[in-house]
Amino acid sequence: MPKKKISIIADNSKNEGGANIAAKRICRILKKNYHINQIQPLRNSFFFSTKNIFTKILVKLFIGQTPFLNSINLFDNIDLKKITGEILSIHWIGKNTISIKSLEKIQIPIIWTLHDMWPITSTEHFLDIYNEIGYNTKNLNNNFLKKKLFDQKKKLFKNKKIYLVTCCRWLERIAKKSEISKNLKIVTIYNPIETSLWNRKNQSICKDKLRLDNKKNYILFGAQGGLSNPRKGGDLLIKIINRVKEFLIRNDYEIIILGGKENHVSYDYDVKLHFRKHEKNIQRQILYHSAVNLTLSCSKAEALPQFLVETLLCKNPVVSFNVGGINEIISHKKNGFLVKPFNIDDFCEGIKFVINNKKRLQVDDKINYLKTEFNEINFLKKYHKLINSITK
Repeated sequence: MPKKKISIIADNSKNEGGANIAAKRICRILKKNYHINQIQPLRNSFFFSTKNIFTKILVKLFIGQTPFLNSINLFDNIDLKKITGEILSIHWIGKNTISIKSLEKIQIPIIWTLHDMWPITSTEHFLDIYNEIGYNTKNLNNNFLKKKLFDQKKKLFKNKKIYLVTCCRWLERIAKKSEISKNLKIVTIYNPIETSLWNRKNQSICKDKLRLDNKKNYILFGAQGGLSNPRKGGDLLIKIINRVKEFLIRNDYEIIILGGKENHVSYDYDVKLHFRKHEKNIQRQILYHSAVNLTLSCSKAEALPQFLVETLLCKNPVVSFNVGGINEIISHKKNGFLVKPFNIDDFCEGIKFVINNKKRLQVDDKINYLKTEFNEINFLKKYHKLINSITK
């Protein structure tokens, strides 16, 4: 029997952004059982830049300043003629990767993997405060541009064969309540991770390789863009450091901020901060996760960050605000500490709790669950089942 052909839009030019990394991993895994046609977005051209500037102006005029990203996808930056085969798989398509109007013209079924809320809202990738009733026309606030995209998505989902895959159960629950997507087939399949690679290494050796002090303890904070990424809560991290700095200094803790554009050290907040560049190499990433004793997540909005799954696999407890699907991988006071959004005092107490109870935490208990749920074999099994249900 010939292999089924699947077209996947994934950007090979970048090894950053959780959604794009997941899309490329999915391409690689599916190649074992399917003929994969990977479609590369057309980037770095004059027309691409012009289109993005134009859409940013429209967003600024009609939507204004918001806490999180908005996309309107008026244009395409892929060659639509390359979409062939039996299924189109799409992931994060912001920045005019493909327009809703072009998706309406696609003649094959679409599997749309949700890494954020954009497919099931109007223009928003995340909402500042999510209404548990579900996204509907009331969320549009009589905004012309938001209503136009909202109606386009409703029409698309009504008339096309579209199947939604969410990267966490939280996002599945949200999708089932949205006026746009509530009638679609929706299933959760966790983004695959090379679980066999993510194991804790010798901490002393890792510190040496990263030029860290073996006499010090380290806390990890990771975000693309470092502290400058507003959604990842760099501003909240600074507030937390200022409140807990005496405790950290007393216990010989320093903080690594991974994901910036340059390497440097800062003493601006009394606690020594090691700013490190975004790290693309997996083995180097594992060094960081193995050199630390604790990972912090201060995100204001998330689905389910792969970064946290990876650090948990390396036996690091995590202190995090309880947002999105994070509570699907963290068990409170067992392999981490979940904090009510966005209580700074409780977050500080979480850091103290984990450090004071590090020998009593049960960080190993969730490892087998994570390795089962996020491994590539499990992903392929669930994806294969979905594809068969679509193409039978």
